Amino acid sequence: MSTDFRRWPLLLLIAALTAGLLGCPDPDPDPDDLSITVQDQDLQFDERDTITVEEATIDADGFAVLFADDDGQPDTEPLGASELIDSGDHEDFEIQLDDPIEDDQTMWAVLHYDDDRGEFERTDKQPPVTDADGQRVLDDFEVTVEEDPPDVMLTIDDQTLPEDEADIITVDMARIDADGFVVIYDEDDGEPDDDIGFEFIEEGTHEDFDVDLDRDVDDGETLWGRLHYDEEGDEFEDEDTHPVVTDADGDPVEDSFVVTVDEDPPDPPEDEPYIDIDDQTLDDLSTIIEVDEVNAIDDGWVTIHDEECDERGDVLGYESVDEGLTSDLDVELDQPAADLDDSADLCAALYVDDNDDFDEDDADFAEDDDGDPVLEDFTVDVEDGTPAARITIDTDTPPAYTLEQVEPTTFEDDFETDNDVLEMVFVEEWRYEIANLDTDDNPLEFLNEEDEALLSQDFDAPLEQVATIDWEERDDNFLFTVSEDFYDDTGVIDEEELDGSDAVDAYHSADQANLFGPVDYRSQ
Repeated sequence: MSTDFRRWPLLLLIAALTAGLLGCPDPDPDPDDLSITVQDQDLQFDERDTITVEEATIDADGFAVLFADDDGQPDTEPLGASELIDSGDHEDFEIQLDDPIEDDQTMWAVLHYDDDRGEFERTDKQPPVTDADGQRVLDDFEVTVEEDPPDVMLTIDDQTLPEDEADIITVDMARIDADGFVVIYDEDDGEPDDDIGFEFIEEGTHEDFDVDLDRDVDDGETLWGRLHYDEEGDEFEDEDTHPVVTDADGDPVEDSFVVTVDEDPPDPPEDEPYIDIDDQTLDDLSTIIEVDEVNAIDDGWVTIHDEECDERGDVLGYESVDEGLTSDLDVELDQPAADLDDSADLCAALYVDDNDDFDEDDADFAEDDDGDPVLEDFTVDVEDGTPAARITIDTDTPPAYTLEQVEPTTFEDDFETDNDVLEMVFVEEWRYEIANLDTDDNPLEFLNEEDEALLSQDFDAPLEQVATIDWEERDDNFLFTVSEDFYDDTGVIDEEELDGSDAVDAYHSADQANLFGPVDYRSQ
């Protein structure tokens, strides 16, 4: 058979037209068509961490990123970002916020390009998308949040568990109006079936806590969490003994979730050192920083520095790391990371050094494959009222207050016992929390030089109304700020109320005056 090559141009033309009719991939959107639209949204209390994007059009892979409003423009700090979205049109997808929204506010959604990372990390290599006029592609919208949270609620997100921890479930948030339990159930026909673990919780709100299970869960298994009231002790038995908590509509307070078991987690890179540390809010202690992950090629130290890494100020704290991968590393600081209700930019650094204690002059930076020091910038926010240190005390025989624990241990030297007498040294302008394990029999009081009670676990003492001290009692614990009104004779109390000064000079038990000790001060 012979071939008529003169017919080839015609055949190619027909093939090209046929391909067009059958449908080729659409070209990337024109710059004039790039857009993002987010409608105003009313969020229920348990939806405050999710924003829905109505539609978005982007001409390359990227992200929709949320920002707070700053005088009519997006703020510089992102509040959350979408999963990676492909080039093209997208409708009705959700963005998880880093933290739940607390107040009604204006927000912005801004499109950003990806740089092959696959997740948004807020770098110059992931720039905002711009339209044909060079303007950022964005949209502002109003968010209204439910003011009064429900009295009872339970939130458990889908979670991935390592194979060796497949019997531990993390509860994101539980709120209950009396003492009770979070109970985990397996599923049968779309409903909770047999209970496989529980955790007792007191009345109130609880966040990010674990529930131990009776067995390992299966990969892809659906589980349920339910709230139950406690009426017969702190061990869960069954629904008859411990009734199910119901909401205002009479429905059980419950949440279902899916568990993924990571049977073969990826091996961390072994040949390059790195630090992984997230921005963090300090609401427990303002002097402990959590480093998510460190990979050290040799034994060394993780240090936390004042200022950003480009400036890298004084060392605020350090912790040793062994060669290899270290996760969830706490670094204790020698001062609060930031002032109360304030934020600070800090730097985490990795050093190579096998000495027993860290000496910046003798240690060398760990270096990455490019020969650059291993450094990581991060930001901390210190919530108002967060203590710098927590001291736990008890009583002993013969009568004396005894020191049980100091958190962080950096400040143990400030609380030493001499001849069975505990001396307390406070840093001026810091906030403290004292946990008195024997409050019922020996409530603690702070005294002036005339042994008059200025602050007390036993009654409303004079200094407790002073705003700068910010006295707060939480069951057996109490918190206070060592302001000038605490440590200096400033005259904030009416002279007729006291014979002596209004500066704290000592402490004792309100019920046993011979349980006493001195109070002293030092500067940061």
